[in-house]
Amino acid sequence: MIYQYYPGCSLHASARDYDESVQGVVKSLAMELKEVPDWNCCGATITPSLNQLQSQILPARNLALAAENRGDVVVPCNACYMSLKKIQYNMAKYKVVREKVTEIFGQAGLRLTGMPKVRHLLEVILEDVGLEKIKQMVKKPLKDLKVVNYSGCQLVRPLGFDNPEDPQALDNLMSALGAEVLPFSQKTHCCGGSLITTQPDLAFQMVDSILEESRAVGADMVVVTCPMCQLNLDAYQDQVNRKFNRTLQVPITYFTQLMGLALGLNKNQLGLQRGIISPFKALEKIG
Repeated sequence: MIYQYYPGCSLHASARDYDESVQGVVKSLAMELKEVPDWNCCGATITPSLNQLQSQILPARNLALAAENRGDVVVPCNACYMSLKKIQYNMAKYKVVREKVTEIFGQAGLRLTGMPKVRHLLEVILEDVGLEKIKQMVKKPLKDLKVVNYSGCQLVRPLGFDNPEDPQALDNLMSALGAEVLPFSQKTHCCGGSLITTQPDLAFQMVDSILEESRAVGADMVVVTCPMCQLNLDAYQDQVNRKFNRTLQVPITYFTQLMGLALGLNKNQLGLQRGIISPFKALEKIG
């Protein structure tokens, strides 16, 4: 299976651990990812508040580049995934957006000749590989590991692939890998995103709410699908704990890292050492 890979800015920088685990897992699953050539930042969630036209052009250019090649576009970052999905929706629904993007592309020698399908990596793994095959491939079950799954807000709405109120994709995958999935009402709540830099007090409250429920239900770790969510919940955890007088630290782990372990990959192949809150004590449960 060959796919086009849009890593986004984070996976080549602050989320290298995510990219390392993605590469390890897809190789185990016999998937081939070919990086979209000359891709650019998608604009994520910040650009729309600064320049609406630019926020359309940035992700559209990536789709134009991908349209020159074959295969669905696979995206591991929730924010990038939603950015690319939204420009597809806007160009299909709004003539003014479509015409403006086409005009600017013409000046740059670009054409959007077709709309490649944009899919999140989790979506591709579940739909194209399937839970039954994944169960058969498990070499080290995540037995006795208690997790809460945090999909975040952009994976599931407004254009996501899972239930926007109670997503099940990540729950089903972690269960298939042998982990004990705990009930978690915050699975689609926002982590604060870029509010960390503009309204930190508000963002810290949002982070604390997610972490506190994970502690309350007895989770060994929080499983995430997005580098922005991972960053907020991991990098700012000490500051949040000090602000709200918490003491317990909770590792924030990418779903591909746990998947890699279950498939028998070495922890050094999965970037697990890069987390600020180390997951290794919790992972002792699975040996």
